[in-house]
Amino acid sequence: ALARRLDPGVQLDFANRVRLIRAIEVLEVAGPPLSRLRARVKPPREGVRIGLPMPPDVLHARISERSLRQLERGLIEETREALRAGVPAESQVLTGTGYAETVAYLAGRIRRDELPELMARNNRRLAKRQLTWLRRDPRIEWFEAAGDPVPAILIYLKETSS
Repeated sequence: ALARRLDPGVQLDFANRVRLIRAIEVLEVAGPPLSRLRARVKPPREGVRIGLPMPPDVLHARISERSLRQLERGLIEETREALRAGVPAESQVLTGTGYAETVAYLAGRIRRDELPELMARNNRRLAKRQLTWLRRDPRIEWFEAAGDPVPAILIYLKETSS
């Protein structure tokens, strides 16, 4: 009801609580109605969707490295500042992977040395759910990638742009 009062032309999935809360936040903070914002967005073009799975051990190593980099780049300070600025610990932005564990650390529920592994574990679980979801998408063409696909893609792009 609140979303309809703020923007009578908005079309929302009222069963999706997370998106509904986010829409209300945008409506209250951003100003222009969502219905007008969406009218300016061009529909996505259909394209080729390619899936390049990687071996689980490589994925797990990358996730662990990413967790350490997030902490090195100031995740704890960023989270502390967000809380200090009044962002509720239970807000959607602070319940995402990485932030949720950092909030737990700042609240004293976990030790600092547990933080990187807890972040990596939860990111691995998220990656597994995402992969399960993506594998069900019939629009994605899956290919096995040998090693790290990024150098091969860069070589291909360089060769085709010449």
